[in-house]
Amino acid sequence: GLVCPSTPTLVVKGEDVRRQPAFRWRNSRCMGNAYGLTQAIWGNPPPREVQQFARRMRYGGTAYACNHSFYRYYERFWEEDSPHFEGKKPEYFARGYSGKPPQLCYTNPGLIQQIVSDARSTFDGKPPYGALASGDFFGLVPMDNSQYCTCDACREAIARSTDTNPYFSTGTHSEYVFEFINRVAREVAKTHPGKTLSALSYAKYAFRPETVTLEPNVSIQMCVHARNWWAPGMETNDMAFYREWVEKEKGRRMLVWLYYCFPELLT
Repeated sequence: GLVCPSTPTLVVKGEDVRRQPAFRWRNSRCMGNAYGLTQAIWGNPPPREVQQFARRMRYGGTAYACNHSFYRYYERFWEEDSPHFEGKKPEYFARGYSGKPPQLCYTNPGLIQQIVSDARSTFDGKPPYGALASGDFFGLVPMDNSQYCTCDACREAIARSTDTNPYFSTGTHSEYVFEFINRVAREVAKTHPGKTLSALSYAKYAFRPETVTLEPNVSIQMCVHARNWWAPGMETNDMAFYREWVEKEKGRRMLVWLYYCFPELLT
């Protein structure tokens, strides 16, 4: 019962419609390859099909980078047998631990100058090994743990916070981490105005700091556990720090990181 008339000329009528995403930068971890629950829902597609879907959805956008930024410092300044070793700098790393330190010492003046130098080199088109950066953004995010330096300066900075929030996302280390970010941002702004230092609102530094006024060249990516909101307390806590950033930092470049990987990766 199909009727399909033919014509030598195809005429299309109507106005052009042009749209753009609400977010200037969009990305998803599953866009490289489907995994876990995504595999089952999508019928276990091969990577090429997943990547084609990402292109059709116009994933990407404005160049951007932000994540745990300093893991390559071990190869550059701690591991003497590394091919990228530049010189032993134990003062750059957290005190109070045996063996390989779990964090950097974010109050150390030498470390601050090293990161400032790395950011400037990156923005000048000569990024050092392992720099986490893209376009006008340079990442300033500590290692993915809360085992911070125990030197006097770091302990004093950490003690400025009185947050006793029991959830994953708190403000326990917000004063400490964002003061470090500010110290780098102020120096970079002197030589590279218009460039941005990208930071996370994450884990023990999720809440906006109470005593630190962020420099204008810092962007914030808020890490929200949207897929874990079956726990009402987590949703309430997440929305508390989200709203605080949005309402009190108007005009600042803001982004969101949504944990679609949890609770799946914990089972």
